[in-house]
Amino acid sequence: MSEHDQCAATLDRLFRALGHQSRRRILVFLVREGVADEGIELERLAAEVAEMNVATEDFYHVHLPRLDEVEFVDWDQEHQTIRRGPRFDEVTPLLELLDEHRDELPTGWP
Repeated sequence: MSEHDQCAATLDRLFRALGHQSRRRILVFLVREGVADEGIELERLAAEVAEMNVATEDFYHVHLPRLDEVEFVDWDQEHQTIRRGPRFDEVTPLLELLDEHRDELPTGWP
C-alpha cells in the first residue's frame, strides 16, 4: 500500500469514527478531561450521554465498541471504564481543531 493510500485509509477511519455525534462527544470528553492512562468510570459520562439523548443500548452496543475497535478508546467492560486507546493520538488533532472552531460549525457540535 502506498503512503497516499495509507493516509487515505487513516482519514477514512477517522471520519467513520467521528461520523456520529455520540462518538464525537465521547472523544471530545476524553480530550477535554486530559485523561491519558487512568481509566474514567463510565458513570462520569452519564450526564454527557443523557444530554446526547442516546439510547443506553446504543452507547454500550454501538458507539463504545466502534471506538474500541478502531483503538481510539480502550473500553474495559468488566470494570466499566474507558481510557484513551493506543490510536487516540491520531484523532486528537482533528478533535482539537473542531472543538476550537465549534462556534463556526453547525449548531449541535460536537
